[in-house]
Amino acid sequence: MPALLASHVSEPAPPVREFRAEVPARFNEIIQQCLAKDPADRFPSGDELAKALGDIRGREFRAPPLLRRFMRNAEISTALLLAGTVMIQGGRNGFGVNIIFIAILVQLGSAARRLLREGYAFEDIRAALLAESQLHKEESEAIQERKLMRKVTSLWLRVWAGKFGRVFFRAAGLGLKKPKQRAVVGAEPTEFAIGRAATEAFDALPAAQRKQLGGVREAIGLLEERAEVLRAGGDTGARLTQAVAALEKVRIGLLRLQAGTITAGDLTAQVAEAREIGERVDQLMEAHEEVKQLLA
Repeated sequence: MPALLASHVSEPAPPVREFRAEVPARFNEIIQQCLAKDPADRFPSGDELAKALGDIRGREFRAPPLLRRFMRNAEISTALLLAGTVMIQGGRNGFGVNIIFIAILVQLGSAARRLLREGYAFEDIRAALLAESQLHKEESEAIQERKLMRKVTSLWLRVWAGKFGRVFFRAAGLGLKKPKQRAVVGAEPTEFAIGRAATEAFDALPAAQRKQLGGVREAIGLLEERAEVLRAGGDTGARLTQAVAALEKVRIGLLRLQAGTITAGDLTAQVAEAREIGERVDQLMEAHEEVKQLLA
C-alpha cells in the first residue's frame, strides 16, 4: 500500500492507449493532462477541458444523408480521375475511366444543386469533409499507415474541401434562388448517438463473438438509417420512436452480452426483432409514398 500511494504521488499514469489502442491520440493526451501530477499542468478550468473535448468531438460530425451521398460520390470520382491520369501517363488508355469520371461529375453537379436548393452551403460540405479528414487521420495513425498512402487517401478530401470544391458549388448554384432557410447540419439526433454507442459496444466484443454475430452491424445501420429518413421527413411520431427503441434494445443487449448476463443466442433473437422493425418501417414508408403520389 505505501508503494502504491507513492506511485500515485510521483509516477505519471500509464497512457490509456497502452491498454486501448483504438483511443484517439488527442483524447489520450487530454486524459494524460487531466491526470498530471502538477496542478499547473492540468486544464486551468472546466471550460478549457470542455473546449478540448469539443474539438475532438468534431470528428463525430454526422452529415445528413444528402451530404453523405455527395461525399461518397466525390471520393469515387476523385479516385477514378487519379486512376485515369496514371493510366494515360503510363501509356495506357485511360479514356474509359475518365468518361466514367465525367458521368459521376455530372451526377455530383445534380446532387450539389439539390443540396443548395435544400438550404445547404459549401461551408456545410467543407465541415463534413474536415470531420471525415480527422477520422481518416486517426485511422491512419492507428494502423501506422505510410505517409504516401495517407496523402493518397486524403487527396479527395483536400480537393473537395479546397478551392475546387468552392468553385464547383458556386457553378452548381448558378440560376438557383437562394433558399429561405439554411439547413441545420450540426445536431446529432438520438439515433446517431445510440447507433454509434451500439457499434462501439459491438466492436468491443471478442473477435469470435463478432464473427458469430455478423449481422449485428447491418441491423444497427438499418435501424439508424430508417430513423434518420423518418426524422428528415418530419415523421417524429410512433414509427421513429419504435425504430429508436429497437436500436436502443440492441445496444443494451450488446452491453449485457459483454457483462455475461445474456448469451449470443439471446442477442441474435433481439437483432432479428430489430431487423423486422426496420423492414416494417420500410413498408410503412413505401405505403406513405404511394399515397402521396396518388394524392398528387
